[in-house]
Amino acid sequence: MSTPVMADTPSVAERIAKDRADWLLDAVACALQDRRFLRGDPEYDEVIGGAILLNAEKAILVALARALEALNTENSEMVALSKGRLA
Repeated sequence: MSTPVMADTPSVAERIAKDRADWLLDAVACALQDRRFLRGDPEYDEVIGGAILLNAEKAILVALARALEALNTENSEMVALSKGRLA
């Protein structure tokens, strides 16, 4: 029996996207050596940091969705091949 998912509970993809977006912002801060991108720093810029995080999360979610779609298509084709439905 599976546990019901609450509407406000992030999906696995959303948790992955948030984690990787956080990593990206840290990478930007490190690469640019700019304290405006270091969350928790007094110089952190909420607008710029928030924009990077939001856009990164959206891009990662799109990439995950496309990857899952491609895997599902590939899996369907493999099943069809195994049943002799594709040439």
